[in-house]
Amino acid sequence: MKKFSAFLLILLLPALVFSATWHWDSQYNNIKGFRYQADGEDDGSWIYASPDTRSVTLSDDVEILFVQQTLDGVTWSPSGFAQAEAEEEEKQQESIVVADDSSEEITTRPFAFSLDFAFGAEVTESHFAPSLNLSFDFKNIIRFSNDVAAFNLRLSGGLTLLTQDEQTIFDYIQNGSFLSWAKYDKVGYGDLTFAFDLKIGSNDISLGVGAGFAGYSAESKNSMLSLFDVNGICFYPYLVASATAKHYLGSVFFLGVRYDFRYAFTSDFLNGEMSHLGLLNFGFTF
Repeated sequence: MKKFSAFLLILLLPALVFSATWHWDSQYNNIKGFRYQADGEDDGSWIYASPDTRSVTLSDDVEILFVQQTLDGVTWSPSGFAQAEAEEEEKQQESIVVADDSSEEITTRPFAFSLDFAFGAEVTESHFAPSLNLSFDFKNIIRFSNDVAAFNLRLSGGLTLLTQDEQTIFDYIQNGSFLSWAKYDKVGYGDLTFAFDLKIGSNDISLGVGAGFAGYSAESKNSMLSLFDVNGICFYPYLVASATAKHYLGSVFFLGVRYDFRYAFTSDFLNGEMSHLGLLNFGFTF
């Protein structure tokens, strides 16, 4: 997705000197910074400048100056550039407008996908249990013109590991069963959440609501929640409210925390079970 529709560069070449001053400007007021590079666009060769910087003086052997801008401090626009063409002894002031090749809507929040892995714990009145989670986000499915807010759609699934024989997770730690996969009852779950996402610099904060289903073996101590069963697997629906905070390490990878509140329905719809799920997550956007 293109980041801006036009970038203005002004090349000022004073007469009979051995340097050239390059000027640039932007149509935005909320610029977080610029970066520029002479005669190339190598990843490790950018020179960074403050949002107030609008010019730089370089030696007159520079032929092309590339300039990029960022609105969030993370994502950089395509380059605006100007090329020096003055060959006479008396060099004149020259203005060059480099136009984008697209009239697409300007945004720093293009449609993207996010995959994250998480681990944490589920807490109810009856148990404290480890939980593993995998989430796939469809990011920025609805975007706003301010480039800060958007709506995401998240598909999430995972496993909660319930202890057996009236033991708690702390008993498992003491008797060495904590890492024994066979010692747990497994509860699988999956939900779909619609979330409002707010981007603040390198951080994302999202709040969402959704619904899902959980399933487990009929022998599980959680079988009291069963609303219906299929081939010995008990299922129950639940509603979920979710809050997530992520910090991006660059433009791709992130670390974060997530909290889910769930209300699980049983055959008695008015007396379902409430649970709290806390997760630490890490992942990447592509």
